[in-house]
Amino acid sequence: MNYAVIVICGVVGIIVLISILAASAKKRVMKKLLEKAEQGDAQSQVILANKFLIGEGMEKNPEKAVDWFKKAAEQGSADAHYKLAICLKSGTGTQKDIEQANKHFQQAADKGHKEAQLEAQKAKIEAMTAEDCYNTGITYLKEEKLKEAMLFLENAQSKSGANRDIRYLAKIHCGIVYFKQRDFTGAYILWDELCGASGASHELKIMAKGLMDKMHAEGLYHKGSREGDYSYKI
Repeated sequence: MNYAVIVICGVVGIIVLISILAASAKKRVMKKLLEKAEQGDAQSQVILANKFLIGEGMEKNPEKAVDWFKKAAEQGSADAHYKLAICLKSGTGTQKDIEQANKHFQQAADKGHKEAQLEAQKAKIEAMTAEDCYNTGITYLKEEKLKEAMLFLENAQSKSGANRDIRYLAKIHCGIVYFKQRDFTGAYILWDELCGASGASHELKIMAKGLMDKMHAEGLYHKGSREGDYSYKI
């Protein structure tokens, strides 16, 4: 037999053997994972659920994934609460249920899960009126929590059904957030837009104009042209 053929056959044999051994090892790992999950180990339950969810090492089965997420969530796993909420929100492996999804987001958030905290905050904002968003934004602004303040003030502007005064007051205070962040261009543009808004009250326009005049007086900002040649100094 040709020596090259012998070598090739040998290499192929080794590859096949490695594949068999890898598959065997993978089966042992999966068996061990399933045993630990069935024994009530929450971390193993979450790992197993994730594998069922995406079909890693087994047939994809979102329904089983949800079942295992539920088991782990019952034991207080923040990650399980979060993943279960995602499934409930999207209707993956279970019936879509936004109310239950938000409850699980909140439970995960209470345990310090960062992504869940963001989702819980979004759900909270969605349920709030424009006026509530505005008042919450003002509270955060007074506490110098600028990121949170901007989030609520921007939502106060975009809420459907918001009255014009609330929208424009939120716009003014978004400008104040920009100012505190030393983004003088951002602040000036918002106030300038408000001054030109046909629906804004005279009082709000005076307020915005006063803030712009203050920036000019302190030398913080200069608008070079009507087209928007914006420049500022810090």
